Amino acid sequence: MSIEVNQGQGSINNNTNYAAEYEFDDFQNIVVGKLATRLKWLGYAVVVFMATQALLAIAVVSHNPGKLLEVMITSIFTGCFAALMLSASRSFSKITKTQGEDMTHLIDALGKLSSVYAAQSVLVFIGAVFVGLVALVVLVAR
Repeated sequence: MSIEVNQGQGSINNNTNYAAEYEFDDFQNIVVGKLATRLKWLGYAVVVFMATQALLAIAVVSHNPGKLLEVMITSIFTGCFAALMLSASRSFSKITKTQGEDMTHLIDALGKLSSVYAAQSVLVFIGAVFVGLVALVVLVAR
């Protein structure tokens, strides 16, 4: 059983599993496609940043082995951000390349994008606490 309702702003497809899936129209696919492309290039840029960071890390660690843990943690987080962005990009891209599964792909992509922002929020919070503690130590030391 397949029912398709098209109102010029996408369509709802009731496939054989009886699960209604919204289908984006051409304009909506263009918007989602642009987002997918931007996320993909941002993910690649983060990969390049991570590679540059790794090269600098080799130089830093060779002169200061005590920095190894810091460099490893930074590289791992950078790699995770890149992987999450590229994964979200692929999910958004699927919306524009498939039929009948747009909402499933959208929710998947939004979940992955949400993970990127959740991780960034945690890191910003940790950074703010660290800066606050350093400021407190500096003020107390005066």
